[in-house]
Amino acid sequence: MLANKISKKAAKAGFEFDALSGPFDKMQEEVNELRQGIANADPQNIYDEIGDVLVTVVQVARWHKVDPELELRDTVTRF
Repeated sequence: MLANKISKKAAKAGFEFDALSGPFDKMQEEVNELRQGIANADPQNIYDEIGDVLVTVVQVARWHKVDPELELRDTVTRF
């Protein structure tokens, strides 16, 4: 919920991607950085990059007007 709230505030303040490809590209970048942290067995980097991946996924959800908190809860229930 907090990531979604901050993402909306950042967008209103002008920190927004120009197109949907922006958050997808950023998500791929963050996944690559996470893979590198895992390859380096760097716990702090892994921790940081997982957070970055999650925040970027929230941005993609916001672009599609999907409430990430509700969707995550629904997915956990289905799981």
